[in-house]
Amino acid sequence: QDVVAMVNLDGIASAYPSHREIWSADAGLLALAVEVGAAQGWEPDRAMNVRSTFSDHAPFTDAGVPACLIWRPDYPYYHSRGDVRGLVDEHAIAQTASVSATLAHRLASDPAALAPRVV
Repeated sequence: QDVVAMVNLDGIASAYPSHREIWSADAGLLALAVEVGAAQGWEPDRAMNVRSTFSDHAPFTDAGVPACLIWRPDYPYYHSRGDVRGLVDEHAIAQTASVSATLAHRLASDPAALAPRVV
């Protein structure tokens, strides 16, 4: 009952060229995430208003909690032994973490920023 939303970061450190994406089945959370990112100069290449079945945010969506995934797909070494420290892009991590932390802070300090949901 106390959970306003879930913000999931996954696959954000790739030094490979990749797109910035936000996925959420909740249109209000998706719009808020895009707005928060834009205010920091972080524009997603794709904003997907879809229910996904992968990653840690999916069970929250299934339980009726607004959730979003902020990530950078298209990384060939995702969850493999080839995923080594030398392939980490610290700048990408800092940008995405800043957007995610700002979004989480906004949700925590102003739950009304997210449209009320029907339970």
